[in-house]
Amino acid sequence: AKKQIEYSKQAPMGADRWLTIKEYDDIPSCIAALRGDGRAIWATDLSPEAVPLASAAELAVSAARTATPAQPLPTPDTVGSGETLGIQLGNGLVVPPKLAVVVGREIDGVSPAMLAAADARVHLPIYGYSESYNLSVATALVLQRVMDAVPECRGDFTPARRDELRQRWFGLLGSTDAAKAAASKWAASAAAGVAPAP
Repeated sequence: AKKQIEYSKQAPMGADRWLTIKEYDDIPSCIAALRGDGRAIWATDLSPEAVPLASAAELAVSAARTATPAQPLPTPDTVGSGETLGIQLGNGLVVPPKLAVVVGREIDGVSPAMLAAADARVHLPIYGYSESYNLSVATALVLQRVMDAVPECRGDFTPARRDELRQRWFGLLGSTDAAKAAASKWAASAAAGVAPAP
């Protein structure tokens, strides 16, 4: 069992390289920064006021029920396709152009101060005997449901930001000097819009 625990601690290592992490001294400072960046705030919550987040399949079924005969019925693959940000995500919830999703601790959830500041409280419908998902699963599911509804939000970067991330990614691919040099050439080729040499 000890080896399994040690291994599981290693499993997520490296994922943090692709995150921009900002720390705040307190919740009001975090809220002010999010508002300053023009972000709406959605907080996960299990209260009766929380709006359930529909899955792509549920969105397709809901749209099919309300479609007129002249409208093509959407499928889970096409929900949100071609739409702009601002699409409805079930129960009147609209995905804003800039969004911050707040997921609380498993023990006590999102803080009262953050809940009070939230533009919406959301929850994931769950069936069976458990009342909530663990933190990592809930976070992944919330983000996946938003991206299913609004595919346009995936990788919504400026070309300069995309090139910057690509340079970082290529730079982290190699563990030897030769591999790092090859990765640097790939990054330069990608930035120039040409296929890298094999």
